[in-house]
Amino acid sequence: MSRTAQILALVCTALFLAPLHAQSPLPAAYQQGLDAEQQDELDVALDRFQTALRQSPNSPIVYEAIIRVQSAMGDDKSALATDAKMLATAPDASTKAHAEMLAAEIYYRQWSAYTTGGGAYEKNPKRAEQSLQKSEAALQRASADDPTDEPLRMLHAHVLAALHRDEDASREFVACAAIPGTSLTECTRALKLAHNADLGRLEPAPSFKATNMDGQPISLDALAGKVVLIDFWGSWCHFCVRDSGYVQSMLDSFDPKSFVLLEVDEGDTPATWSSYVKTNHMQGVQVQDANRQLQFLFHVGSFPTYIILDRDGLIHNRYSGAIGDLRGDIRQILQNQTAQPPSKQPVNGQTAPSVSGN
Repeated sequence: MSRTAQILALVCTALFLAPLHAQSPLPAAYQQGLDAEQQDELDVALDRFQTALRQSPNSPIVYEAIIRVQSAMGDDKSALATDAKMLATAPDASTKAHAEMLAAEIYYRQWSAYTTGGGAYEKNPKRAEQSLQKSEAALQRASADDPTDEPLRMLHAHVLAALHRDEDASREFVACAAIPGTSLTECTRALKLAHNADLGRLEPAPSFKATNMDGQPISLDALAGKVVLIDFWGSWCHFCVRDSGYVQSMLDSFDPKSFVLLEVDEGDTPATWSSYVKTNHMQGVQVQDANRQLQFLFHVGSFPTYIILDRDGLIHNRYSGAIGDLRGDIRQILQNQTAQPPSKQPVNGQTAPSVSGN
């Protein structure tokens, strides 16, 4: 058995899944908020969730929903204030850790925005560093409260890598992989990042959900395993229209089994968007960002903006306003992340995939 397989056998075994905590019935306003959020009616969703919180005081689930919507609306100040209330009323260590992680995610997103100067944030290295330090401090507390939370440990490892604390980051990635219940896919990904500090420093793409032109749901999870080119564009944008043919040509250059083009329309009416896409025979996954949630999540402040994600959902490249070598960048990522056949070493009845260098 190879050394890699031995490591996988030790740390990738899923011993058990943590039991779900029983939840008290939530007010009808909570489901109404979820429905409104699903329809991108964020103002309505926030009002319904706040009503649910009054009817079910200190509910962690409702607090999290409010934080999620406030963040989606770009109101980090209010989201952090709500998070502080959730933290102060947390009934157990696990909930406390989750509240601390939610705050850390906000600070981490601010670090990225201040670093790139995207969205409503101007580039500010000093504030970027302060946000990253705040994120790490919150994650350190969270990890102490609940060391078995796999997403929490994964985020902590990325933050440590961004701080260039490479040895700490590597240990955290390995610890993340060793958490009971971690899937083989996530385990392998964590170990790969543990051995490549540069990959660990890349920002994970934010989790998102959208609906394509045919009404089908699109999410970050659904795109996992493929390299993704995200094109933020609008028919009103001269350079977006000028360069659309080049962007569309990516679909002829790469195998659809390994590459996805996600076109995100901003600023058009639904009728204008639909007409333009159909008239110009645009291919790829077409979505409209009606409430600018994706624009906010990816810190987009100018158009067009191109963002390239690797197979693990890490952001490798970002171009705003002018095209870089998109085809060359995509080709390089695909070459570096060529799918390797899984090893045949069984791990408690499961097959552990091999770990490639990149």
